[in-house]
Amino acid sequence: FFNLGELQETKLESLKQTLKFPLRTYLKENGFLGLVGYQTKKNKLVLASKKNIQGVFKLMFENIWNDAVNPKKEEEIKEWIRNENVSLTFEVIDAEYDPHIIEYEKSKIVLLDAVYREEEFRKVPYEKLKKIANKMNLEIKKETNIIQNFEELNEFLEEQSRYDNKIEGYVIEDSSGYQFKIKLPYYSYWKWARTEINKMKSGKKTNEEFFEHPISKKYNVKKAFVEIIEKY
Repeated sequence: FFNLGELQETKLESLKQTLKFPLRTYLKENGFLGLVGYQTKKNKLVLASKKNIQGVFKLMFENIWNDAVNPKKEEEIKEWIRNENVSLTFEVIDAEYDPHIIEYEKSKIVLLDAVYREEEFRKVPYEKLKKIANKMNLEIKKETNIIQNFEELNEFLEEQSRYDNKIEGYVIEDSSGYQFKIKLPYYSYWKWARTEINKMKSGKKTNEEFFEHPISKKYNVKKAFVEIIEKY
């Protein structure tokens, strides 16, 4: 699914015509995607990340999974996945080896969804998934708001436009299952800052619009960037 305004279908004027209310909003954690499936032939769980069952991100996911899920719970999860014919999706936060823009005190995994292994997309309802997560001692994505109409959606978006809200954003899902996401100003600004400082470090020309941004001017970011680069 895509960001608000990224495609024509996710622009507000289009959403006004297509969204099915009420909407539910979920906190968007700042990590990478982890997948857990069931392998029938070997009767075991298979962990993957970014569609790969090997590689460094899969290993990071596996290490955090092993810390979070004991063997008994893993067996229960395996049985449930097999019986329900689903795969699980997680947000994986590795605070030590893969820090992102949003800071976390410790590494963790957050259950996002349980998706049925069928040709047509379908997933386990959130209320049922919460009960399963509680039983399996898994942290689940946090539902934050229920939005009843388009006016309330505009109010929510306005409220989230403050710079001091230090989270990545939200995933918004309508009553038909359609999803889009919003990225908040704090996250978006510092993601942009990371891009610009990497340009400076590699000797490439930076985007002057970044340094004209009100936040950049307020904190004299250009001077700070130059001081950082002089250390290299």
